Amino acid sequence: MNVGILENLPIILDVNERGELIDDLNVLEEVKGLFFKKADPLVIENLKKRGLLLYYDLEGTEHEYPFCWRCETPLIYKALESWFIKMSALKQELIKNNNQINWVPSHIKEGRFGEWLEDIRDWSLSRDRY
Repeated sequence: MNVGILENLPIILDVNERGELIDDLNVLEEVKGLFFKKADPLVIENLKKRGLLLYYDLEGTEHEYPFCWRCETPLIYKALESWFIKMSALKQELIKNNNQINWVPSHIKEGRFGEWLEDIRDWSLSRDRY
């Protein structure tokens, strides 16, 4: 994802909320509307036939795929539009202000809270989880 952003590649949202390949893209006719895991072998075979697959050894590859611990369905990793607060831009000011606070107990300043500020990340306002 980071390389794509760096190279100004488009972000393509090709899977809907049910994990089905959406049909408004120029995708293979035989995979439109299929659950993304069922589409895998068809896409791989198509790429092989067209000479677009550099290397893929389905038989010799072991790969753990993440599943939901509740319902045991495959998890979908896909790009989503999100809003963030750029906390990383405020890091130095936050650390400066933290150093001026008389924390009780005092170890919070450089301990739990201070460490959190050192590793501060941008905050997502667009959480989409159950």
